[in-house]
Amino acid sequence: MTFQQRSNPIPSAFQKPAPGGTGLAAAIGGHTEPGGKAENEDAFAARSPSDPGELAAKGIVACVADGLSSASRAREASQLAVTQFIDDYYAASPTWTAREAGTRSLSALNSWLHAQGHSGSGAMATTFTGLVVRSRTAHLFNIGDSRAYLFRDGRLRQLTRDHSLPGAGGPVLTAALGAEPHLSLTYDTLGLETGDLLVLTSDGLPSVMPAAALADAFGKVPETADLEQVARRLCADANQAGADDNLTLLCLRIEHLPDASYGEHQAALRNRAALPRLKPGQSVDGYVVERVMHEGVRSNVYRVRHEETGEIRVLKAPTERVEDDTALLEAIAREEWIGQNAMTHAALKTYPTGDTRFLYLLSEWVAGPTLRQWMTDNSEPPLSTVRDILHDLIGAIRPLHRQGILHRDLKPENIIVRPDGGIRIIDFGSASIAGLEEISSSAANWAGEGSLNYSAPEYIMGDPATPSSDLFSVACMTYEMLTGDLPFKRDLAAHRMPSRLSAWTYMSARRRRMDLPPFADAALESALCPDPTRRTSTFSEFEADMKRPGALASRRASSTALIERDPLRFWQWTAIIQMLIILILVATLAG
Repeated sequence: MTFQQRSNPIPSAFQKPAPGGTGLAAAIGGHTEPGGKAENEDAFAARSPSDPGELAAKGIVACVADGLSSASRAREASQLAVTQFIDDYYAASPTWTAREAGTRSLSALNSWLHAQGHSGSGAMATTFTGLVVRSRTAHLFNIGDSRAYLFRDGRLRQLTRDHSLPGAGGPVLTAALGAEPHLSLTYDTLGLETGDLLVLTSDGLPSVMPAAALADAFGKVPETADLEQVARRLCADANQAGADDNLTLLCLRIEHLPDASYGEHQAALRNRAALPRLKPGQSVDGYVVERVMHEGVRSNVYRVRHEETGEIRVLKAPTERVEDDTALLEAIAREEWIGQNAMTHAALKTYPTGDTRFLYLLSEWVAGPTLRQWMTDNSEPPLSTVRDILHDLIGAIRPLHRQGILHRDLKPENIIVRPDGGIRIIDFGSASIAGLEEISSSAANWAGEGSLNYSAPEYIMGDPATPSSDLFSVACMTYEMLTGDLPFKRDLAAHRMPSRLSAWTYMSARRRRMDLPPFADAALESALCPDPTRRTSTFSEFEADMKRPGALASRRASSTALIERDPLRFWQWTAIIQMLIILILVATLAG
């Protein structure tokens, strides 16, 4: 921990993040001085754990306090507030949230400081602004008129609200730590981005340097600047501007952020409002609508262009009708998280939407038709062409499975065939992400709309999806590419929810397309087996079976039974024999 009451330098360990890390890293620097007063009653402190485990679990803490001059022990109060808050936070149970740990610490501090004022030892009261950076979220605690700011993209925004009222001689403080028996605390959160500059100050500095002046000063700070020197320089400028109060400035620059937790995505989305339906030419958060791609009951999709950079994106927004749909919010959270964290180019990339107040998903624009459109444009394509698409599709899915991500809603509408070759997978709203405890149980069972024909039987009937479930979907699309039809005797989506495996009765691909080799038909039948324990076990096996006789085809070839060697021919001869029997019976009865 770094503690500052006067202007001693912060140790170098807090100036720069540890090199080579992939988690949370920040540069920290600050300065405090008496300013226009004889005694400095401000204090600040910061701590960034050196242990990677503690850093990942607890994060970084920074805080500023300004002792009330009307309290005889103001200096002690500010020093105790910043040091005790940090000690309490890191000693708190790891099962507590940042909010719970911070609030408990400040409640205890408030009670103790207030009691001192009634013990005869002298009043102790102070303002307090605390910052906990945990994962990709900043947690803000504020009591009084110390402040927290965010400097991002050239703009300065005050994050805290002063607890004060206008008075004849200036603002009158309405809350302070230790001033009242009950804690008056404001808590808030902020989603962070790499490069963010978080600034904590006592009220002395902003009283002589308005927000515009601070924004201008921070805009001139190089990305690699020593933040302690920055703080010293700004305090010196405030002194020259006629500051009559203590001056404290603590800066924290986000150098690197860890992957966002799934829970953080969900929490952020719950507080956003639905976008009204947009028209070409209208804009939201700097993105102008170029074209309406889809309008539906549940969501609207737009092709948009950024006003400044010209970058083309796709904006998908749920309608006002479903803005309170918890399952939909979870789907957006999953899709956004995977698009930013999946380590593969085959998954549609998504982008942070920042501090917007609207609920939408922003993703990359990918040229090319969906697999559904491709099948419409290419009826009965050559087997070799389908094999190429299958190869690219499997190559896109494997990296996801290695990362513990199951799509669970693979269908032609969610596959984009790129003009330059390759596959892009979209719509991860139904995906499961192994290892994330925050995933809601509502996503554990089949809930896809319009994808009943492609989802694996075990998933639809309530069992957990597995990589074999995605394999089933891929085989179903392969069958449809080759034949133009679905592989089962009835359209499952047109009937009631299936409850028995017999609903998935395989229809031989060769009945619909005679030029297909028997081994390809056998490969499809094996991969589409409704019983996952008897299904083709791996993608590599399925791909190989589509090129040469696999286990099922070989077993049929060696069998003496016609139904095993050639099921299509067996049923053709069976139909012919049945027809002959019927004709004989009719002739006999007629005679």
